[in-house]
Parts: sequence; structure tokens; C-alpha cells
Amino acid sequence: MKRKKILLIFAAGVLVLGVLAFVGYTRLPAFLQQKARIAVADLKQQGIDIHYDSLHIDLAGMNVVVDSFELSVPAQHLRLRSSRIEISSIKLLPLLFRKRLHIARAHIDHPMLLLTKPAAEDSAKVDEATAKKQKTSSFVLEIDSLHIPGLTLVQTDTVQHDTLSVSLHFAAAAFTFDKRLPQAFDVGGIRLDSTRIVTALYTFGIHQLTINKTLQQLEADTITIKPRYSKRAFARRMGQEVDRFEGLIPYLSLRNFQVGMGDSTFFTADRLETSTTLRIYRNKHYPFPNKTYTPLPIDAIKRIPFYLRIDTLHLVKSFISYEEVGEKADSSGTVFFDELNATLTHITQDSTAEAPVLIAAANFMGKGKLAIQCTFSRTKKPAFLKGTLLAFPLPSLNDILQPQAKIKIESGVMTRLAFQFRFNDIRSDGSVDLSYHDLKVAGLRKPKKKDRKKDRDKDKDGTLKNEFLSFALNTFIQDDAGKLFTGEKKTGTVLFYRDRKKAIFNFWWKSLFSGIKSSFNIENDKARGKKRNKE
Repeated sequence: MKRKKILLIFAAGVLVLGVLAFVGYTRLPAFLQQKARIAVADLKQQGIDIHYDSLHIDLAGMNVVVDSFELSVPAQHLRLRSSRIEISSIKLLPLLFRKRLHIARAHIDHPMLLLTKPAAEDSAKVDEATAKKQKTSSFVLEIDSLHIPGLTLVQTDTVQHDTLSVSLHFAAAAFTFDKRLPQAFDVGGIRLDSTRIVTALYTFGIHQLTINKTLQQLEADTITIKPRYSKRAFARRMGQEVDRFEGLIPYLSLRNFQVGMGDSTFFTADRLETSTTLRIYRNKHYPFPNKTYTPLPIDAIKRIPFYLRIDTLHLVKSFISYEEVGEKADSSGTVFFDELNATLTHITQDSTAEAPVLIAAANFMGKGKLAIQCTFSRTKKPAFLKGTLLAFPLPSLNDILQPQAKIKIESGVMTRLAFQFRFNDIRSDGSVDLSYHDLKVAGLRKPKKKDRKKDRDKDKDGTLKNEFLSFALNTFIQDDAGKLFTGEKKTGTVLFYRDRKKAIFNFWWKSLFSGIKSSFNIENDKARGKKRNKE
């Protein structure tokens, strides 16, 4: 009898649970949809407007499907649209008792995110009460696997009237959002595929980028930089003397890197390694940009608005070319460095860290062996640069000398150029030693008489007045035109006052050139020439 009673109680319990499960299964989806509508209404009062065509809830697998989803946040000038959102394996208990939404998988199909960058005064008009409420919210979102194929982001700048567009395939693992933490977003791993970024001037592409937070590694495969305008059109559009970049980065690798956002923003890494093919173009027919100062590297790093530390930056087997149209040149000239390998250490704002050291080696113009070493300074002590250029065939310079200097080097080899100088933000001081042999230099043909009238305002006596031409004719050739000259261990003094509007490479080149001019006594030759003309 007692046994039958227990069985009846058990059967009744199963029946009650069955009825509750049936009622819950049939009524709970409608209940949850009603709760969703209430939540959407509450969000609308906070300035977040959400619309969707349909909401499907599968209690058996705890799956949710939303069709034609649209989110709008007018205060943030943000709008998001997606044709379909699929959420799988939602865990109810953390949501009910801990306000923690834990999702195993989320799939957002081809979303489009539209952002409008307003004027500064408009962006400041954010509802402080809403912002405070959002910041103190205790809601936590966790997604084990997030997949967003065909993500498109479009940002419109209403001030500059420019548009930035980004398209990519996005995947993330162990994604967490918690506004209570200093760093609201956290993610275990990210993968981006077929990324394309279009700006007003350039199109950037990244074939693949992966970030592994556990291993603290970042790997990028095939980064491209393509200008949207030709060299001439780019210069016309900019209207001033600005570098135009075009390049390919086959790979980029970061090791032991960490990133912090929010109240403590930082980026640190033990090693950054990359390779590049980079082509730079500048047209000096246009005015120089209206700026008063370009900082040297140490000062530039100090101005970065977050803490930065990269122990070692390594550039491997790279190619860099610089093409320039001089102020008075009728065509461009190019210098380039191939097989470039460089290492830069101790990149940080920390004034107590060791001074950064740059060591680089390359083939200059594909032939001369160039090696440099620069020790920068974090104190008032000047930085120090030294280097050598060996076995360089001087006719290789004709590509840049002919259009800009109007001279041609017919033969000659610079067997050795050694230089060293100290520099600070104001000036450089040092020395140059060079040796060369079999040098033969010729000035380009002068204009014919019928063409001289056109250049009368530029050069009344019809000669080609040019510092490089004077360098060649007055120093190398002198009275023995056509004879091959040899110079051994000619020493010059480096002394140059920096143009603080220009970058460090301009400073280095002008400093080196001052030493070369000094080694050939060019300034004295020019002074003697002026004296002879007066007589």
C-alpha cells in the first residue's frame, strides 16, 4: 500500500511537471517576446531605438533568431542594420540570477554600421544622465564565439565632408562586455579576413589579421596601401608639398604584446617584425605645408597620447624609394634602398629607459653598400649618427642629378664615404671622409640662343646657375675638362642648422651634404667665382 502511494505521488509529480513544461513551452515564447517588447520600449526611452520584423525563440535549444534587425542611437549618430541575427545556446540561469547573458554562438549576417562624425559642439551634447546610467549598468554579455561575415562600416565626417568605409569578415572568441570594468570590452581572439578600408586619399587592404590574446601574438598577412589618385592628381588635390605613399607589407608580426584601453591606455610589445615595399613621391612645385615644427623621433614619441613600449622593431629585406620633383626641376628623380634590414630598440616615452639605437644596412641605388648606426638621446646630450657607403658607382646618381642639378656623371666610383656627426634639435656637428677614383662629370647642354630668351628672367647670361653644377665644374673638372680625377681621403666638416619644419631624414641628408661640400671646399670656390665676376 505504501509503495503504491509513493508511485502515485511520483506519477502526480511527473504529470504536474509535464503540464508545467507543456504550458511553459507553449506560453513561455510569447511571454519572452512580450518581455523583449518591453525591453525595447525601455531602451527607446534611453535614446536607443530598436526595430525588427520577427523574433523566433526555440526553447529546446535556447536559440533566438531575429529577422531584419535595426538599431539606432541618434545621440551617438549611430545606426546598425542586419538582415538576420542568430543566437544559439543561451544560458538562462546566469541571465535570471546574475544579470549575465551567456551565449555560446552568435551570428550577425552582413550587418551595416553607419556612423556620422558631427561637429565638436554637437558631439558634446550627450545626455549625461543616460551616459552615467550606461556606465554604472551591471549587465554583462559573454559570447563564446562571435561571427560577423560581410561587416560594412561607413563613417561620414560632416565637417571635412569625407567618408570612411570599411568592409571585412569578423570572428571573435571569448568576447565579453562589462561596463563596470576599466576595460569594458575583452576578447580572447580575433580574426579579420578580406579587410578593405577606403579613405578620401587611400585604399588599404589586409588579407588576414589574427590576434591571440592568450599567446599575446598578432599576425597580419599582406597589407596593401594604394593611393586613389595618380601622382599628379594627388599633388593637385592636396595643393601642397605632401608625401604620397604606395606600398605592400607582406607580413607583420607582434610578439608578447598587450593593449589597455579606458582609464589606462597603453600598448606594449617585446618585438615587432615586418617587411615592406614602399614608394614615396613628393612634388616640390607646390608650397610647403603651413607648419612651424616637426619633432625629432624622441620628441615625437613623447607626444603620443598613450603609453607605448616596443623593445625591438625589426625591418627585414625591404625596399624603399623616394621620388621627388624639385622646385626648379622639369621632371622627377628617384633614390632607393633595397635589401634594407634595420633594427630599432627601446621605443618608449619612459625617460629612464635606455636610449633608442638604430642599426641599418642596405644597398643604396641597388649597388653601394650603406651601413648606419644612430644612438638617440633622451637627455640634453646630443644624438650620434655614423655610417659608411662603400663601392658606389657614381653614375647611379644621374637619375636624380640630371633633372634637378643639370649635370651628368659619366664615370667614377666612390670607394668609401665615412661620416659621423652629433645632432640635437638645432644643429649638427661632425666630419666626413671620402675617397673616389676615375671621376668624370659633364654639365648638360646649354639652351640654344633662340631658347635663351625664354629663360632670360631666370638666367640673364644664359648659363645654368646651380649649386650642383658649380660643384661639378668648379671643383671636379676645373681647367682639365674631360680628365678623370681621383681623390683620396678628402676630409670635410659637418655643420648644418636644422630647418625645424622638416623631418629628421632631411636633417640627416643636409648635414651629410654640408660635410661633402666642405671636403671639396665648394663654398670657397663659389666665393672666388663671385669675386672674379665682380672684377
